Amino acid sequence: MGRSQRVSVTREGWYYLFILAFIVGGAVMRQINPLFALAGLMIAPILFNWRFSMASLRHIDFSRRLPHRIAAGEPLVVDLELTNELARLDAWQVCITDDVRWQGTTRSRSHEVEVLVPGIAAGGHVRTSYRCQLYRRGRYHIGPTQVRCSYPFGLISIRSKKQITSHLLVSPRMGFLQRNWRRLIHKQRSGDQSSRQRKGSTDGDFYSLRQYRNGDSRRWIHWRTSAKLGELMVQQFDESTDQHVAIFVDLWEPEELTAADLDAVELAASFAATAAVDLCRGNSGKLTFSVSGETPFFHTGAASKPLLNTLLDHLATARSSSRSHPFKHGFQAANFGMQGTTLLLVSTRPPEILETILRSESTSTVPGPNIPDRLHRISVLDPEFAHWFSISNNPMVTQSLEDKGSANAQKKPATVG
Repeated sequence: MGRSQRVSVTREGWYYLFILAFIVGGAVMRQINPLFALAGLMIAPILFNWRFSMASLRHIDFSRRLPHRIAAGEPLVVDLELTNELARLDAWQVCITDDVRWQGTTRSRSHEVEVLVPGIAAGGHVRTSYRCQLYRRGRYHIGPTQVRCSYPFGLISIRSKKQITSHLLVSPRMGFLQRNWRRLIHKQRSGDQSSRQRKGSTDGDFYSLRQYRNGDSRRWIHWRTSAKLGELMVQQFDESTDQHVAIFVDLWEPEELTAADLDAVELAASFAATAAVDLCRGNSGKLTFSVSGETPFFHTGAASKPLLNTLLDHLATARSSSRSHPFKHGFQAANFGMQGTTLLLVSTRPPEILETILRSESTSTVPGPNIPDRLHRISVLDPEFAHWFSISNNPMVTQSLEDKGSANAQKKPATVG
């Protein structure tokens, strides 16, 4: 652990030194002995403050504990533990200052959080914590930490810098899925739609035998039972009811970026994160997730907590790109046997530009099912997006953001890329 101590004079200390200088000047100019004695008495508290504060911080050990990832807007609780390694000297009025820094592409923003610990007994330790809220997704660095003490008189401040840095991921803000999402996904879970698909004979669970019928495959014949009964018997398997969902996230940005475009990217990331949480909560099906942006991402597997953690970790740092293509990796889904999969495309492009890409020759030449006809298109710039997702309990907040994005898209020609 790296440490470096620095001595500084507090604001009250400067007032105190001004009065001391005035007394010393009067004593020297007028040769008044009582003023010399008073100046000597006033110097003693400064020296004592300096020595006591330095001794208190010299043997203070510090540790920090925080979660690996939180969602934007959620409270972040950071636990701190301070240990006084001195056996005979208590530490009083210890101030902890943590530097919380957001790591951006071109710049970083820093904020300081202060925590005051009233006292640490000799040879003991104190546990405390602070709470803050981070509203911007991304990667954060917490630290280094500055431990400060100016006890007992507050004239001299001793600062000890401890090079302890922790890392935190902030995933997109969680929102509220609206009726279009519930109509599409939750009705399929209850069997109201035809997304359930019949798998092969070896994919389902065996549950009974029945007599052979014309058209049954010979692979399903149970030859041992057929020999005992003297007639052909075939195996029956359960029909799989697992739900398969593929979500393609298109984080596209125009060449001339505006604040509305940045809001659209954040809104798309929030919708994708909220949808992933909803699908991985109690779902035994399969989830395919593709993100097109500065760093393409493609992942598929059983809808589970490990898969959700992988998706949220990527969405925490995913960035948009003007070269993004919604199906750069998405058409790999055609090779996974997902003919009955529910396909959703979440894009930051204007609806008319999105339709042009979906109907272009580049998509029609890709092997597999006719994805554009089966695809549910969701543009965050479309006013209908409010029926899919809202960032708050009040859908009008999301609606106003979409109106701004639509007006911005109409002002300048969008590029397809």
